[in-house]
Amino acid sequence: MPDIIHICYPGIGGQAAVATGLALEGSRAGVSHGIIFYGVEPTAEQYLTLCEENNIAHKTIVKKPGVGLGARQALSNAIQGMAPKMVISHHHDTAISAACSGMLKTSKVKPVNVFVEHHSNALKTQKDWVLGALAHRLTDHTVFLTEEYRKIVHARSEFLFKEDRTSVIGNGLELRLYPRRVISDFKYTVIGMQGRMDSGKDFESVIRAFALLSQSADYDFMVKPLRLELIGDGPDRTKLEALVQELKLTELVSFTGFLSHQSLIKKMQTWHAAVLMTEGETLSMAILEAWALQLPVISTRVSGVKELINDHFDGLLVEPGDSEELAKNLTLVLNNNATARRLGMSGRERVEQEFDRRKIWRSYLDLMNKLSTGSDSTPRGKAKKSHQLTSSYSP
Repeated sequence: MPDIIHICYPGIGGQAAVATGLALEGSRAGVSHGIIFYGVEPTAEQYLTLCEENNIAHKTIVKKPGVGLGARQALSNAIQGMAPKMVISHHHDTAISAACSGMLKTSKVKPVNVFVEHHSNALKTQKDWVLGALAHRLTDHTVFLTEEYRKIVHARSEFLFKEDRTSVIGNGLELRLYPRRVISDFKYTVIGMQGRMDSGKDFESVIRAFALLSQSADYDFMVKPLRLELIGDGPDRTKLEALVQELKLTELVSFTGFLSHQSLIKKMQTWHAAVLMTEGETLSMAILEAWALQLPVISTRVSGVKELINDHFDGLLVEPGDSEELAKNLTLVLNNNATARRLGMSGRERVEQEFDRRKIWRSYLDLMNKLSTGSDSTPRGKAKKSHQLTSSYSP
């Protein structure tokens, strides 16, 4: 039986990337992990493969849109069957279900419940705010990805917020998978963006900026022809493909769909600049991955990004929806190798210092042992005690 199980959404994205990464890091360190993939789509093949190759116990529960009472019962049964000491839920919905499952008198397994808050504050609906606050109160501890994020939630939910039951632990990357980028004689100058093609990500502004850049006299096309690579999928993809056709950019813009993690890194190693135009973030894995590959990053001056990127030091910021400003900043990094290298190197240093997954795992391990020894109060006013977890390495 795993000591710790993670519950996360099964599709390609931040939740599953973080959950599987922590499970892998913890398992390597000698702490057994399991994962329950829970959501309205099947589990992405790359996550299943990772679990199988590393002997990580896993289960997929596909719920129908809506309340999904049957799926919630299956989730409760899965938790009871795996009998973990700790459950880490990466969404408020599953955090509430997991906490309620442990409160039932019929439940033989009553693990410590931790809620990791991934959802961008800028994108939350009123329902999200209410359910997030409920998850915080019902679980034993809440992890926020940044201090700024925690402050905003505290201000918004002042009377429900219990700061002594919160921690700040960021996301992390396995740095050996991201070798320092070596500039080679690429045939094209490639600009790239990765993400889910929905209302939260502004791929349209990237396409329009690329159209401006492709017509600009400021970029010397005799040096290297431009290409735009868009990685991801989602409900807006058809509309974006139509825009590319309308702007007569079909030969210059490629849509790859979602890629395996290995293929994603391989693609990004051919980029010359990474863009993330977004409506809001918590702690963007896309930015961290671009930094790890020493790419210059251009993103939006919005909540969750402006606190992460130091403008003109480790990235460049533009106003939301401003294609002209984005085109100007792209021209700056593409025409100036020294600027591009400086931004990329500063980003890589940030990742090495702050977002190394081994260090992030150590922070989670310390939190787990704090909770399991009863030094942190639970929502029901009494500590849950269990055995300490030990790790076989230190970062």
